[in-house]
Amino acid sequence: KAIQTEFYEKFPANSEEARYRFATCSTIKPTQMKCAKGGLNQIPPTATISGDIRLTPFYSCAEVARWLEAKVEQLNKTKFASLDTRGPASKYELPKENRVGSLVLEWAHSGSPEMMSGIACDIDSAGFLALCDSIKKVRGTCMPYSVNGSLPLVYQMQQAGYNLMITGFGKSEAYHAENEWASLSDMLNAGSIL
Repeated sequence: KAIQTEFYEKFPANSEEARYRFATCSTIKPTQMKCAKGGLNQIPPTATISGDIRLTPFYSCAEVARWLEAKVEQLNKTKFASLDTRGPASKYELPKENRVGSLVLEWAHSGSPEMMSGIACDIDSAGFLALCDSIKKVRGTCMPYSVNGSLPLVYQMQQAGYNLMITGFGKSEAYHAENEWASLSDMLNAGSIL
């Protein structure tokens, strides 16, 4: 909880997120947890918490990585003194056993936090405005929005100077679902739009 709270203080929503119509601000969340097996009356010797950080493109992955690495180092150095406990017997240290809890941070993607940098298309560019105009002509309306996700190759192309637009013509509720699908009428409209 302490890391999440500080993350949202350090990397809050900003005005560009509203302008780009992001569904959420940048987020950090635990998504999976594993513990070493033992009895119900035992504190497990190890626990692994895996998670996900989704940044809007207005924050640097490298900056967030440096902050998180420094936060983990600070918690380890102070033996978690800044963290709340859950009562008088709750602690992160067993002095009689000469044991102290510790955190180890490991990055997915071969240790590189840079691989999942977000992007923002130039919503003031002629290409974006032309795409919106074409969508309006075919569908009657155009409602651009942004999501936090990861398109590393698209980000690399944008960094190389390409003006990119990202669009899809399927049903958003079916994206990344089992048996992903799209309607033929939406695909016919896509042909007319493009």
